[in-house]
Amino acid sequence: MSMQLIGRRLSSAEARVLLDDPTTVETLLYGDPDDDEMVQPELDLGKNWHALHYILNGSAWGIGEGAGAAILGGVEVGEDNS
Repeated sequence: MSMQLIGRRLSSAEARVLLDDPTTVETLLYGDPDDDEMVQPELDLGKNWHALHYILNGSAWGIGEGAGAAILGGVEVGEDNS
């Protein structure tokens, strides 16, 4: 199994909905699954997220300040599905 990064900018209202109900993450990323046209994510780095994290932090897993927290920093939402 590998980790991939798929991202989308959220409004404050969307972020609140996600924090209140983490099960909404797929709908926020891809749109309503019942809709005929799925929304494409704004950012899909796939496995390349790790290279970007290394460039920003100078470390494979450490989290630096500022831009260093862009990939692995922040607050986890939802459950670990590993």
